[in-house]
Amino acid sequence: MNELYYNLLTNIIDNCMYELTGSDLKVLLYILRHTYGFDKATDEIAISQLQHGIIKRDGARFDYGTGLSKSTILKSINNLIKKNILIKYPIRVQRKPFRISPSIFELNPIFIEILIGSTKSKLTVRPQVIHTGDLY
Repeated sequence: MNELYYNLLTNIIDNCMYELTGSDLKVLLYILRHTYGFDKATDEIAISQLQHGIIKRDGARFDYGTGLSKSTILKSINNLIKKNILIKYPIRVQRKPFRISPSIFELNPIFIEILIGSTKSKLTVRPQVIHTGDLY
């Protein structure tokens, strides 16, 4: 597990979890896993992936998603965007009618900076409590 992913995960649990709904936390953790958990700042994720997870081409299940309904996921994404925790970039490409267009998701770099107080030379965890309301 990389250091940045670990620091983000523990700080979200320690400092932000109490301010998020259960569904907001599920969506945030899923996006965190598929971005920083794989050493990426962004990832292309469809709502259906957030709902049901990923099944690989060979039929093996990679993950189970959040288990939330589409409407709950959309509400949670909007909540996380309003709290300046998440950034969503819609993908505007021509897709076959039966395919759901994914969006690119990224944790807001300002949120990350406030949460872990990272510097280019060293990651340091800030001891104070982070209130997501302070990010508006």
